[in-house]
Amino acid sequence: MKQGNDTGTRWTETDARRIWSEWRAVGGSLEAFARRSGFGAQRLQWWVKRLDLKDQGGASASFVPVVVRQAIADDRVPVAVVVDGAARLEVRELTTETATWVGVMLTAMRERRS
Repeated sequence: MKQGNDTGTRWTETDARRIWSEWRAVGGSLEAFARRSGFGAQRLQWWVKRLDLKDQGGASASFVPVVVRQAIADDRVPVAVVVDGAARLEVRELTTETATWVGVMLTAMRERRS
């Protein structure tokens, strides 16, 4: 599947489930996610309805306690996330795609701890 081409490529069920998972991990409105990702919101809405994905819950946004131990100004790493002191995830270039990826990774890490 070629993302960003709303009319040229058909999505498979696998494509739709992957994109739905990315949207749920990132959060926000479906319309905003679709716009940032380069496809029409109606496309994902059709798949959500067809596969009955809306009833599966998915990731929800939540606040977690954060302790700032040391503030370091480093222009090379705009975002660094440390999870339970065990994993450090650094993103050097913050874009829509990297934000999506970070959301998916954090969701997967949270699910593995559950």
